[in-house]
Amino acid sequence: MFWANRYSKYGLCFVLPSFIYFCLVFFYPLLMALWNSMHHVNILLHTSTWVGFAKFTKLFHHTGFQSSAIITFKYVLLVVPSTLILSLSLAAIIVNLRRKLVVDIVSTVFFLPVIASLVSAGIIWQWIFDPALGVVNNVLSFLGIGQPPGWLQDPGIALPTVAIISLWARLGLDIIIFVTAIYGIPSVYYEAADIDGASEVQKFARITLPLLNPQIVMVSTIELIFAFKVFDQIFVTTKGGPSGATKTVLVYLLKDVFNNDYGAASALTVIVLAFLFAISFLQWKFLSSKVEY
Repeated sequence: MFWANRYSKYGLCFVLPSFIYFCLVFFYPLLMALWNSMHHVNILLHTSTWVGFAKFTKLFHHTGFQSSAIITFKYVLLVVPSTLILSLSLAAIIVNLRRKLVVDIVSTVFFLPVIASLVSAGIIWQWIFDPALGVVNNVLSFLGIGQPPGWLQDPGIALPTVAIISLWARLGLDIIIFVTAIYGIPSVYYEAADIDGASEVQKFARITLPLLNPQIVMVSTIELIFAFKVFDQIFVTTKGGPSGATKTVLVYLLKDVFNNDYGAASALTVIVLAFLFAISFLQWKFLSSKVEY
């Protein structure tokens, strides 16, 4: 029996604080969000009225939610593939530097943005992309470009500009994951490929990529989740503007829904959570594959 084993009791005592914390911080808010999403909540009067799925229906028919969902999907398409491809390519280049000290230094340099606060980084990038005083436009003016773009002030390129900031912030972690995974691949595979006369491209395509499948699935899932719930850098740099060009779902949640309809805000939270769970499960189900040599 589980309870008859004293080691199991000790283990339970060690796990219990983390389990209680997880329940209070994750499960309880989730249950409250589910409850509030089906009620019309008045926070000031501490009242709630059952409305069923009316809040969900209201959201799906609201043009603000529809436009923010489209912008979010555009943002995901800009960020996730570029982050995955660029981090994998840079990891392969870094590993080929051979010397372990050089690899560690370069990997650390790329990792530094990961530990930076997204709010602070957003403020700095806002200065960098400032149309009048920013470094980017000053360099472009020095190179002879007469009218540099407005970057964060131009509705046409504001979303790609924010995507660049996210790419800078997320790239280092993915590079570390891929570099570590590549070092974990047994060298005998590459030695056998050298004997067969395989080129570097062939070794990368036939050995490295297939054996990195678990890490590729993991990184793509993590980046997909972070991209769909992006908020910090957008709210700091553009606050969803200009003209709503960067108003993603979570920015729309805070600016347009939360203060006006607490129940609808809870419903939107549930929708985002359910979608992320479903897409993560589908990625794991259809992209994971076991490779053996």
